[in-house]
Parts: sequence; structure tokens; C-alpha cells
Amino acid sequence: FMQAQLKNNWRLFLPAIAALVFGLGYFIFDPMRIKFVGNHLGGGVGARYAKAYQQDDDSFFLSRWASQSVRQVVSTVSTVYSWTRQTWFQKRPRTSSLWAFRESEVKKVISWLNQYPSRILLLSGPEGDGKRALITEARKVLAQGQDDSKNNTNFVMINVGALLEAHGKDEYRFLQGFCHEFGYFPALLFFGQISSVFDAVLPGSGKLAKGAEASIVVSKVLGCTIQALHKLQQEQREMGKRSNPPTFIIDGFTDENTQHESKEFFEHLVRWAVYVTETGIAKVVFLGDSTWAEGALTGAIGHRPDFLDVFAVQDAAEETVGQWLAETSPKVVEVLDRRHLQVIGGRNADLLSLVRKVEDGEHPEQVLDDMIQATATSVRLLLAGSLAQDRKFSKAQLWRAISLLAKHREVPQDTFLFSVFRGDETAMKSMLSCGVITQCRGSYAADELQSMKVKAGSPLYQEVFRRMTRDEGLTAVYDLEVAKDDIAREQKKLMEYEDELVRLQEVDDVKHFKDRGFTDPKKVLERQKAFLLELVHEQATKLEKYHTERRRCVGVIKAHEQALAQC
Repeated sequence: FMQAQLKNNWRLFLPAIAALVFGLGYFIFDPMRIKFVGNHLGGGVGARYAKAYQQDDDSFFLSRWASQSVRQVVSTVSTVYSWTRQTWFQKRPRTSSLWAFRESEVKKVISWLNQYPSRILLLSGPEGDGKRALITEARKVLAQGQDDSKNNTNFVMINVGALLEAHGKDEYRFLQGFCHEFGYFPALLFFGQISSVFDAVLPGSGKLAKGAEASIVVSKVLGCTIQALHKLQQEQREMGKRSNPPTFIIDGFTDENTQHESKEFFEHLVRWAVYVTETGIAKVVFLGDSTWAEGALTGAIGHRPDFLDVFAVQDAAEETVGQWLAETSPKVVEVLDRRHLQVIGGRNADLLSLVRKVEDGEHPEQVLDDMIQATATSVRLLLAGSLAQDRKFSKAQLWRAISLLAKHREVPQDTFLFSVFRGDETAMKSMLSCGVITQCRGSYAADELQSMKVKAGSPLYQEVFRRMTRDEGLTAVYDLEVAKDDIAREQKKLMEYEDELVRLQEVDDVKHFKDRGFTDPKKVLERQKAFLLELVHEQATKLEKYHTERRRCVGVIKAHEQALAQC
């Protein structure tokens, strides 16, 4: 009878089989996953064994001796391998980190890492400012000042940028990489494989399972990580040992990949970070570009700015750059003077590029000139509209920004927003995302709020801005574009005022010619017409100024054309 039922109603038993598989996964695989995640987070040694090693019982002497011997052998082999690789296999000597000369900033990060987890940390700054190198230097300093047996801090680096790039191509690769980042094993990513079976039984259900697979696996991995963190904390308490909880460094999120399909993943990861921080079982550090990171994180947290610490990474000071170059590449210091160092600035990525090319045999002045020309090419392409096709700012707005930042190193954000964009924050955000400009925090008094300032995307950008504005012909071409944009904007306003004035005048015409007016004892209509006439006069004055600028630009361009014709 059972055989006949199975044969005739085999589809009804598929859910039971699926439930059995999930049940086995829950009772068998989940404890294994928690153990593997715990090992990945630094809790590989069980509490009972670690506690036993701390006892003075002679029965554990042999185990302690064997463990210490193995660690000594591994350490010796690692040292020999590193020395051999640096001596024979590396093409160039290892460059010392610029952050080794920026002790005050490194100490601030270390101070936060040594605190009890209470807030999420955001390391923000312009692209190429060395946020990853800062974390590496902080880890190095912490490792030098810690004993392996106590108060050690375990770091878990999670590069979501590479994961999200794989997500756009293959969801399976994304989930596989995500599980690997957290040490989640065995992953058993079988949702995609069994989706075809469910689709055969219930048409359309396979597509639904495939679409929900990423969200299910991400939730499972993060939930398993929470359990492993709680278990790790409990083991440390049983050992009577107070140790810093693991620190997760999450890198790779950008303004682009936090939108659309990846937005849910970003918000899910932020909510997980909030939970592990509130419960004190882990610390979380996000690395992000200053153009978007603070606003996106604040929104994902739930607009709780008190739960977010922001450390704004800035370019290195000129004195610090000089000290670093003197030790790392003395040849650069011998050839480049202070003016050249001001042009290259203190951006971490630019300095590393300069040093590496000099070490490869290129002349420092030629390297610097190549970097300036490459940056100028990027700006010209932006002006021509060849880059950032979905940009929200105009050519005239970009040239206004270039002209303003060529004269001033930093501009208050409110002044920049009005002068360049006339209050259009969407256009300003779009320009920030292109990297041609960046934001920084200004100084403030004790009874004032900290102000925001806007500056060139990097010192190289500012040098390019200065050189472009010194080119008379190029400046005339783009100043003409700005003048035309100003004329069109003010002309539109003028026509609006004139239309309103005409409409009010029609009221008087009806009164005079058709005798159907209305009483206006307070002369409201007359005052309104007088006010509109003042606005019309104001717009006419602006238009006259912009037309004068337009004529000047046209004159310069024609003079250049005549000079070219005479050659």
C-alpha cells in the first residue's frame, strides 16, 4: 500500500524530504558552522582546553611543551621565508607606510579599537587617502604592544567590493565568497540546484527560490556569526579572561553599489553591525568615501547619529611628507623642491605612485608632470561630457567650480553650493561622486558647530585647476559657456517678471476702458507693480553684466583666431 501511494503521489513527499534535509542541516551542520566561524574569529582553542593550559598541573606539561615547540617552529619557518622572499624574490624593497609618520592619527584609531564596543566607526575620506593603510598600521602597532596570551585583538577583513562585483556576474560566486569571508563552512549552497526541482513540481517556484537565495544565505551567515561571537564571549568569561572582542573591517562599499540591488545587502550588514556593537560582542569599522558614506550609514542605522563615530582621514601635512620621502626615496627629495611637494600634496595613493615610479628608474620631475597631465585629461573629459554620462551637473557648473577652487584652497560649503550650483544639492552630490571635488571639516570655536568646506579632489586637481584658469583661450571658451548659462537663467526670470507685470497692467486696462475696476484704497496693486519694476531693473542690470562678460570672451576667442590666421 505504501509503495503504491509513493508511486502515485510522489510529489506530495517532496516537501517532507526537503524538511528532512533542512532538519539535518539545522541539527548537524549548524553546530559545525558555528565552530568554524568561531575559529575564523580567533576562538579556535576551546575554553576548556585553554583553561586547562592555564593550570599548574604537571599532567599538562607535555601538551604545553608540544604546543610551544610547534609555535616556535612555525615562527622560525615564517621568519626565514619572509627574509628569503624579500632578499631574492621581491623586485623592490618594502616601502615604509606613510602612516608610520602620522602617529597622532594612528593613536586615535588605536584608542577607539581599545575601547569597549559602543559605536560603529566610520573611516571616511577622499579616494586614495590611505584608509586601508591606516588600519594596517594600527593593527601593526597593536600587535607589537600586545601579548598573544591576553588582551589580543582579532581583526576580520571583509572586502565587499569584490563580492558585489561578483554578484553582478554570478550570484553563486557572491554567496561563496561571502561565506568564505566569515569562515562559514560547510556552506551547502544548494538552493540554486534544487530550484529546478521545485520548478518542475510547482511552476514558477524555482525562480522565486533563486531570487530569495542571496537574502537567505546572508541572513544565515550573519546569524551564525552572532552565535559564534556569543559563544566566544562566554568561553572567555569561563576562563576568567577579559579580551578585546573581534573587530570587523568592512571595506568596498561605494555610492554606486549601495544603490538598487545591493542596497538591501548594505542595510542588512549595517543592521547586523548595530546589533553586535550594542551587545558588545564585536566592533565594526566601515571604510568609505566621504562623498556618501556618512549619510548612507546614518540612514541605514536609523538616523541615530549618536551611534556612529566618524574619523575623517585627511591628506598628510607637508612636513610629514618630507620626512617620509627622506627615508623612503631620498632621490625624490634631492630633485623636487618645496613647490613640487606642494603640487603632489599629501594624498597617500599619489605619493606611493610617485615613489614606485622613481624606484623603477623614472625621473621625479617627469613622473610628477605625467601625473598632472593624466589628471588634466580626466578634467577635460568631464568638461567634454565623455566621463560620467549620468552626471547631474552641467559643463558651466563644473567650470564655475574649477574657477572658484583655482583661487581658494577651501570654500565654505554654503558659499560653494550657491555660487556653483545655485542651491542644487543633487548636482553637487553628483560632482562629489566624480572625485573632482571633495568635502572636509573646517575648524570651529567652542560655542559653534563644525562647518563643512569644499576643496579640490586632490592637490593634483587643484594644480590642474590653476593651470587651466591661466590658459587665456581655454578660460575664454568656458567662461563663455558660463555667461550663456547665466544669461539664459536671468532672462527666464526677467520674462516671468514681465509677464506678471503685464497681467497686473491688464487689470488697470479693464478699469480704464471698460469701467469694471475695483476699489484699491491702499494702493496694493500700484505697489506690486512698482515692486515688479524694481525686479525687472535688477534682472536687466544682471543681464547687462553677463552680456559684457560674453562680449569679452568672444573678443578673446576672435583675437586668438586672428593670431592663428596670421601664422
